[in-house]
Amino acid sequence: MAVGARLGAVLGAGGEWRAFLRPDWMMGSAHGALIGALVAWWFAAPGRDRWKIADALASGASVALAVGWLGMLLHPVVYGSLWRGGMLLPDAAGIESARFPLALVASAWYAIVALLLVGIWRVQRHSGFAAWVWLVAFGAQHALLGFVRGDAGVWIGMWRVEQVIGVVEAGAGLLMLAVWRWRLQRH
Repeated sequence: MAVGARLGAVLGAGGEWRAFLRPDWMMGSAHGALIGALVAWWFAAPGRDRWKIADALASGASVALAVGWLGMLLHPVVYGSLWRGGMLLPDAAGIESARFPLALVASAWYAIVALLLVGIWRVQRHSGFAAWVWLVAFGAQHALLGFVRGDAGVWIGMWRVEQVIGVVEAGAGLLMLAVWRWRLQRH
């Protein structure tokens, strides 16, 4: 997972390569971690129902992301944009300003997703549903909250790269949920 996280972070850095030689930045990209986790998941479960494993891990991933986003309050590498009436929060340079509470909102987002996934996992008889719901929520979070990020980023027109990737992830999750439902109806 660390290799995937590092690869994702470096590819999304927009030329800031030297920063990623620092050990504290090795796990700097949730997208890279997702790629690494998918590769590890695929090879780690021969002969088992991988979708049951993915469903079980989805809520745990949401809890980990909720805690990780709370960590952004302590070390604000990713922080909210300036916001009238926002919370007094620092940026990466330590300058405190009224900012959108990005870390708190993202943390709450993933806590709610974790609770939703636990509920789905307990009532859903067929495996795979919770994992695809998680992918939709993961992508939607990046797509939506990208509009209120204040940190530097790589842009494609008016959208951050993370937002574009988030839209693709959410779209892929929605497509796979449709395929999942279609397969259930066929059987």
